[in-house]
Amino acid sequence: MSQPVVEGDSYRFTVKVKGNPDFDPAAYARAKSGTKLARGANFACLLSNTPIDGNYIKTEGKAGRMGARLMAIVAEGARGRVYLPPLPEHEAIARQAEPAVEAGYWNLPDDPRNFWTLNYGLTRFGDLFTPRQLVALTTFSDLVAEAIERCRRRRRWPPACPTTACRLDQGGTGALAYAQAVGVYLAFAIRQSG
Repeated sequence: MSQPVVEGDSYRFTVKVKGNPDFDPAAYARAKSGTKLARGANFACLLSNTPIDGNYIKTEGKAGRMGARLMAIVAEGARGRVYLPPLPEHEAIARQAEPAVEAGYWNLPDDPRNFWTLNYGLTRFGDLFTPRQLVALTTFSDLVAEAIERCRRRRRWPPACPTTACRLDQGGTGALAYAQAVGVYLAFAIRQSG
């Protein structure tokens, strides 16, 4: 798990794994409970542990002064996932990501029953992601269109169906419909990764 380490008036994250010789159960319990104090925007300051007024948090968000910190890096290891603590260089690289201009610039619905992010200044779909996440999601989405085209060109079964057969939404069973079905599954995979 990623655990905050407070150092004076700043903080960083380190990765702690249960069973480590330096594992501190009390620190684990504090980190697991988080900084959320109660319902709504009621949080405690990570540095001083003092309560922060919900209206202050919302005002800071609307003013564009809320940010994100890299908590951990997840990598594929020989036996599964490996969690690594982020270095300052990793955060610098993540901050350099520049998503396409149109990525996520659609407004979120102004529906206070379902979309509470507007109260925090997060008014567009793209505001819900970091620039690095937006670059990854748009890259994957662009690759879906490429994968559909490659599948369509390479698919030759069943032999009686030409590559220009009906689309999937028209009940097609040929190369085009197959390629579009692959695209649907890839889109679901991207949605799950976001």
